[in-house]
Amino acid sequence: MATGEGKTLTAGLAACVAGVAGMPVHVVTVNDYLAERDAATLGPLYAFAGLRVGVVHHGIEPAERRLAYACDVTYCTNKELVFDYLRDRVAAGGRASAAQLRSRQLYDGAALQPPLLRGLHFAIVDECDSILVDEARTPLILAVKAGPVDHAAALPQALRIAGGLERGLHWSLNAARREIRLTDAGRAQATTACQDLGVPWPAAHVREHLVVQALCALHLYRRDHQYLVDADGKVQIIDEYTGRVLPGRTWEQGLHQMIETKEGVPLSEQTRTLARITYQRFFCRYLRLAGMTGTARELAHELSVVYRLETVVVPTHRPVVRTVLKARLCADAASKWQAVAAFAAQRQAAGQPVLVGTRSVEASEELSAVLASRAVEHQVLNARQDAEEAAIVAAAGRRGAVTVATNMAGRGTDIALGEGAAGLGGLCVVLTEFHESPRIDRQLFGRGRARGPRMRCRDRGARRRAVRPAWRRRLQAAALGAADASRADGVLDRRRARGGTASRGAHARPHPARHLAAGSATRQDDVHFRGPDMNRTLISLLTLALPWSAWAEMAAPAGGPKPGSGGYACLIEPMQRIELRSPVEGRIAAIHAERGAEVRKGQILVELDTASERAALEGARFRAHMQGQIRSADSRLSAAKEKFQRRDELLKEKFIANQDRDDALAELNQADAAAAEARDNQRLAALEQQRLAELVEQRRLRSPVNGIVTERLQGVGEIAQAGDGARPVLRLAQTQPLRVEVVLPVAMLGKVKVGSTGIVEPEPPLGGRHVATVTIVDRVVDSASGTFGVRLELNNPKGSITAGVKCRTRFE
Repeated sequence: MATGEGKTLTAGLAACVAGVAGMPVHVVTVNDYLAERDAATLGPLYAFAGLRVGVVHHGIEPAERRLAYACDVTYCTNKELVFDYLRDRVAAGGRASAAQLRSRQLYDGAALQPPLLRGLHFAIVDECDSILVDEARTPLILAVKAGPVDHAAALPQALRIAGGLERGLHWSLNAARREIRLTDAGRAQATTACQDLGVPWPAAHVREHLVVQALCALHLYRRDHQYLVDADGKVQIIDEYTGRVLPGRTWEQGLHQMIETKEGVPLSEQTRTLARITYQRFFCRYLRLAGMTGTARELAHELSVVYRLETVVVPTHRPVVRTVLKARLCADAASKWQAVAAFAAQRQAAGQPVLVGTRSVEASEELSAVLASRAVEHQVLNARQDAEEAAIVAAAGRRGAVTVATNMAGRGTDIALGEGAAGLGGLCVVLTEFHESPRIDRQLFGRGRARGPRMRCRDRGARRRAVRPAWRRRLQAAALGAADASRADGVLDRRRARGGTASRGAHARPHPARHLAAGSATRQDDVHFRGPDMNRTLISLLTLALPWSAWAEMAAPAGGPKPGSGGYACLIEPMQRIELRSPVEGRIAAIHAERGAEVRKGQILVELDTASERAALEGARFRAHMQGQIRSADSRLSAAKEKFQRRDELLKEKFIANQDRDDALAELNQADAAAAEARDNQRLAALEQQRLAELVEQRRLRSPVNGIVTERLQGVGEIAQAGDGARPVLRLAQTQPLRVEVVLPVAMLGKVKVGSTGIVEPEPPLGGRHVATVTIVDRVVDSASGTFGVRLELNNPKGSITAGVKCRTRFE
């Protein structure tokens, strides 16, 4: 549902239905502010339905949490909910049923502390694309304090050694995965640098770990971007998706203490991991799962495959009347901030409220300084002002208000317009930098309501994007070649000569690897192009970042065919790329597929050592099939029944005393208990056999798709680590089906629909004509180039079509 269409109320109605049916409901939001606001807003609705509503937020005591979860409807954040679940797991000693917990209480005689949660019955996830997709594989780790840091003196030594290492020579960066690895030269340099140092430097694995963590602290984690230092001198993590501080959260494996050493603040205690889980694994455990967001249309396939959820697009109640202005491409960061400040001052003078979105705390404070120098009255909302969030948001819609905010003003924030602001155009939203995910940008744009307040269609909002500046010459030469780079320079120079900026369509956006702009927020470390798709990646970026005429001038040969003639140019790509990891830790015993091998879905690719599990499995299988003990117990039970029946008849005739009958009854009860115990033992052995069989199966890594092995990262004999952050064993690319993405002219909009077919013609030497089905049609049109995007699914049952081949697509 689009922003302003009533997702909060819709969730309340669904929660009421489930609550009245007796099902505990968890309404999951992305931050404490939204949880408390929505619970207070919909409180009268739940009271009318006779339901109790509770709120779980950071800082409340376990007893209060237990009472909140005991309510019919509970509002909570995703992080608080998952950590409470982990606390229950740790308190129960792992997975345990209610009967097992009760048995432990009876056996130990100790008071049983009830769990916080009542179970995972029904969850309604607000902003589900952020929680279920963007953060799906983020590990959430429950840890306890483990005392002072061991070898604290080694941390500044590691930073000093890491500062002397050179990128490319001593270490390499995988920017997409945010991973740093030492080269052989880097290991040798680190060994030489620590020869005169004591413990723990002599140990090679400890030495490498310390140096890598120091490199991460220096090059991957930046102050006021990934973290901030608060007034108490503590390093606080900033959530990149919400822009909020995560109080009490720390990075693991000594990284947090390394960053504290870098910032010169007191070291916190080291931690010991008790339990960990990802959002993907957690939310799949709910009996009923639903979600809502304004930006999930393009994620329908992922939600269907991973969570088995159907995505329904609800149209707006009335036509969207939001006004969209063209974007501006500035020469550098300074001119960008000046342009934003000038635009904000202009709108403020007209009385229109303005919301300016930035990516980081640092950027928001830089813009605030520029606005202050222009005497523009404004408010700043970032992780440093989270305590005043409600007051700042309440004032953001007043006439002439200017608010500079990070992602905190994005998802779910309801900015109500003040008196008279609607007639001046509503809320004006300015985006200063693009995020990795375009959905985060669209969430910020959604603060300018599509239909205006109180559904009045004449109220308009405006949004304006000032994007990052000029292309780096170094990257142009590396990715496009000298000739294309010269053309790119010429186009931008002509744009600057006309007025200092280059514009493009408002709905277009750059490729995710869009760190091609120079300025304060762009560093050499941010850019990483490699592989055969490098030229195509940068061409895609330029295609979307400049007007169509500018791209054609750079990329199309002079006098060549117009785009779209003779079919539309495209590229055949794998449907998805998969990293195969082990769910359990173990030694790799066999790998059945090498690089380049074709694999089938369900095929065993890797086997871990299962010697101990197989031995235990054989023992459990033997016990499960033992019938002699059960037959003996049944015979004893049958004899005891006959004896009791005879004694009962004799007692009725008064031939024997009551004591004789009672002795027979006691013998019958003993025989019955023995027979039941024998059957229980067999049942437990069968369950143990099933559990061990599942453990053995877990140590067989099967291919989840039909595809090809693109890379082998570990070998036989190595230890495969468990968990989402562990090093994968293999990397796969799905080749059945394949994916084709095409950019079409706006004239085709309405002619090409989901379910329609297209003819894909790969370039020679492959050739041929193949039928593909349209799965996604992007309804957002680039107003500058007059194009929109389409994705097709191309069946490849025999594997005859190769991914990475250029092609042309026709629609008949």
